[in-house]
Parts: sequence; C-alpha cells; structure tokens
Amino acid sequence: MKECGHMCNSDPVPKGLVEFEPWFTFKSGREGYKKYFKWEFRWEFEYAFTPKFTFALYINQKREYKVTETEISDKFKFSTISLEFLYRIWSSTEKPVGVALYFEPVFGGHETEFEEKLIISKWFGEKLNTALNIVLEQEMEDEWKIEEGETKLHKEKEAILMITGGIAYKLNPYFSLGLELFTHSEWHDVLLPSGNPGHTSFFIGPNIHFSSAKYWITLSFLPQITNILDKHEKFEVRTIMGLVF
Repeated sequence: MKECGHMCNSDPVPKGLVEFEPWFTFKSGREGYKKYFKWEFRWEFEYAFTPKFTFALYINQKREYKVTETEISDKFKFSTISLEFLYRIWSSTEKPVGVALYFEPVFGGHETEFEEKLIISKWFGEKLNTALNIVLEQEMEDEWKIEEGETKLHKEKEAILMITGGIAYKLNPYFSLGLELFTHSEWHDVLLPSGNPGHTSFFIGPNIHFSSAKYWITLSFLPQITNILDKHEKFEVRTIMGLVF
C-alpha cells in the first residue's frame, strides 16, 4: 500500500490481494496563462501473484483548462493505458533495508513511455518509515509539424530522471503523517540522461495517510520551490485511495 503520492515501498503484500486504486491529481499555476488548471485521473487495478510480485493495469485520463489573453481552452481526454510490474527483492520488514524493482510501460495514441524505478525503503522501529525511489523515464511522441509548406512527422524524445524521498511517522494504527520531496530533471532529444539537463525542478510538501483492513487513503500537497513555471505547475494536490478485496 502506498503512503506517499510519488513513491512506493518494498513491504510485502498478501498473495492473491486484489486492490482498486483511484488517483486524483490537481495541478495549477503555469507561466504564460491567466489561469491554468490540470486534473489527472488514474484508475488502477492491482493483483498480487505472490507476496513479492504484483501486477497492475492503469487507465489514465486528464483534463486541462487554460485561459490566455485571447483564448479559453478546456479539454478532457483519455490519454494512455499503462501496466505495472513490481518485484520486491528484499522486504524492509525482514531485512535491514528493503529493495524492489518497478517497470511501467505506457501506451496511447502517438505516445509511448517507459518507466524504470529502484525502490529502497527502511523502517526505524515500528513507527518511522522512510523510502527513496530513483526513477528513469523515456518518453516518445509522434508530432506533425509544418516545415517549408509541408507537413512532416517528427519523433520527439525525452529522458526524465526523478529522485523521490519521503518519511512517514505512524501516529496510531490508522493515521500517519509524512513529508515527501522529489526532483524532476529533463533531457531533450535523448532517451537516457546525458550531460546537463534542460532543467531541474524541486517539490516538497506534507502528506497524511489513513489505513484500515479494507481501505486506505493518502492526501499530499507538493508546492514547487524552484519556480520553473514554463515547464511545471506551481503546486499539485494528490489523493490516492485503495480498496482491498
């Protein structure tokens, strides 16, 4: 179960676990717009084949509302479908440090993405949980552009490196309070990081997590502190819920 909106941990899950997880993310504040709002929706269906290996299917949607000096745009669309493969090598409940590997291919329309993640987590006692995720993404998109009066197909490529970290303190069996942060670096026209990134943004903020035997919910608020508003929003609010069957 996830306690942080941008992170996973390596704790084992019961074999045969079936879980439905709706994700809702709201983002706001972009340079060049009088108003800018984005809503992202992910509908996740997860199954645990073993305590170490889980598989999930995501249906992804998004809505963007943009207002400029001359135009108002409001678009809602199905964006992509993605798959998740998560294998826990070591559990932090059994070893000094937990380690897991994560792979997520994403497909939709003219977009193809791949995400690889190294997950490291550790419990300090029974109340303090920490996690570090190192994430590498490759994004590829077909885009039509007009050049010299002709429409030509361009293959856009982008590499992304994210480092996310977090800490959560269990107040009681049901509630946890935490702090999470992540950096986001991008390289254009390549599929692997090479040289200096085009930009690096930094987000940090609190989260709160509630869990019971059959459901859980996490709410996080992450403002951007680097002020790179031509590439990223000023802040995001994310809610993830889990229903266990």
